[in-house]
Amino acid sequence: MTRWKNMNHKRTMTCLKDIDSASQTSQSLLYEVCTQSPFEDARHAAISSLKNPNLLVRVARSETDQEICRAAIEKLADDASLLQVAEHIFDDRYFCFMAINRINDQQMLYRIAQQHAYAECRVAAIKRLDDQSFLLKIAQQNSDPEARKAAIAGLKNQNELALIALRDPSSWVRRAAIAKLTDQELLADVALCNSLSCIRHSALLRLKELASTRSLSPQVITPLLGLLNNSSTVIAVIELAEEVGVDWISKSSDATVQAINESFNEARGWRVCNPLDTSIKMLYKARPDLQDGFDALTWTNPYTNCSIVFSQE
Repeated sequence: MTRWKNMNHKRTMTCLKDIDSASQTSQSLLYEVCTQSPFEDARHAAISSLKNPNLLVRVARSETDQEICRAAIEKLADDASLLQVAEHIFDDRYFCFMAINRINDQQMLYRIAQQHAYAECRVAAIKRLDDQSFLLKIAQQNSDPEARKAAIAGLKNQNELALIALRDPSSWVRRAAIAKLTDQELLADVALCNSLSCIRHSALLRLKELASTRSLSPQVITPLLGLLNNSSTVIAVIELAEEVGVDWISKSSDATVQAINESFNEARGWRVCNPLDTSIKMLYKARPDLQDGFDALTWTNPYTNCSIVFSQE
């Protein structure tokens, strides 16, 4: 087999069948056939007999033949060898993903997540992590919002998720943390304490989502009445209060009416058959002290372009 490069196809295939694949010399020859033979079936026959992990890594990283690279990666069984493949800068990142998805060692996955040259590969490694300490480090410290978001998907600690929802510089990373929160009190805290109105709104929407599967506590909703004066949160707060039977009408003020009006005009307009419409009318009738505030504002039905006069409703 030492002169296999000068052999025709038939002789190459015959020699491959007869070769003693157990010897180191034969393994080296099989590697050469895998990476250099002009015959596709000879390359496939050689890779099926190649066992040396170091040579399999070299084949996988050679990129001479995609099918051979794939077969080499599939034959690798130890995480250390797979790491060598995963960290290689391939033209086709598929092979990085393939190696990463076969690694189980958490320390190695964390190393890839922190150091790989390709952002997509870093995220792929994060998705394989289940070590909570590594995931928390990435979620708190990584400079890439995409990496932080991927780490959040695997985090379980509700307190840490709430802190991320309050502190992360990226609003969509904060939203990812809110989506993982199931603790009602923490969600209420996020809604009350967040500096971003869009995040406050997201936390309230998450509470509404949870309300469809579990009962909400009035003790959780009552502090949220402090958000009745904000146009980005007033509608969600009213809906949550109505859901649990918390009295929001007595806590309303002229600022609440102004916030409802802004939300009404900015977002969805007068929504036909929306139960909230009844709540707004109920506020008008139940609080005569607020009626002047209602009447001083412009309320227009976008479907008819007519002014809405609450005293006539």
